Amino acid sequence: MKNNVDISTYFKPGVRAHLAGLGGVSMCALAEVLQGQGLIVQGSDMTESATVKHLREVGIDVAIGQSAENLHDCD
Repeated sequence: MKNNVDISTYFKPGVRAHLAGLGGVSMCALAEVLQGQGLIVQGSDMTESATVKHLREVGIDVAIGQSAENLHDCD
């Protein structure tokens, strides 16, 4: 079954995105790019780290642990 949703509908200001593994090098950078595009970015990682601290400092909500409860109304 093919998904006919244009991905660009998710890349607009106000859309809430959740990224798992947010403390990783690639996911951290993606989170900051998406935030710069006006998305509301949140995510989770398995451990506290300097990267997680940095993301919180720039306004990105990061939960520790991977759980469906961390999704908080993401789009």
